[in-house]
Amino acid sequence: MAQGISILWRDDTEFRYQSSQTIIRCCFLFYETLTGAV
Repeated sequence: MAQGISILWRDDTEFRYQSSQTIIRCCFLFYETLTGAV
């Protein structure tokens, strides 16, 4: 049981890491577009 929970937790952490990386990339591209336009 504990092993199953740790596997779920690890997947959740990896998912959060992936989504945060995606958000950072989007913000960076958005910022680059703004500074490029100005």
